[in-house]
Amino acid sequence: MAEDRLGEIIASRAIEAVYPDGRRTTLGIQIGRPRPNPDKSGDWECPCRIQGLGDSPVWTMYGVDSVQALTQAAEVLRRALTSAAADHALTFRWDGEDAAQALPVDDVLW
Repeated sequence: MAEDRLGEIIASRAIEAVYPDGRRTTLGIQIGRPRPNPDKSGDWECPCRIQGLGDSPVWTMYGVDSVQALTQAAEVLRRALTSAAADHALTFRWDGEDAAQALPVDDVLW
């Protein structure tokens, strides 16, 4: 189950994806707590996903420490949103932004 792979969620955000035809869908960005990688001593892993975007896979990103694993997770989320925006001409809204104002992916995540 995806929730098991994600573990404890330490950060989340709901954003709205808007299609060119006006359809809207809510996406849930989630980052799990970084944890030691059980397969490689000394390395860390950090799971993340975007619910509502395709099949909502859980990605696990790796680093030499928890900070690097966490920043890698944030980067894969940014790339997934950027790719979805390009592939489907999506725009994004967050935190009650005016519906006429589309936000760049970096403003949605940072």
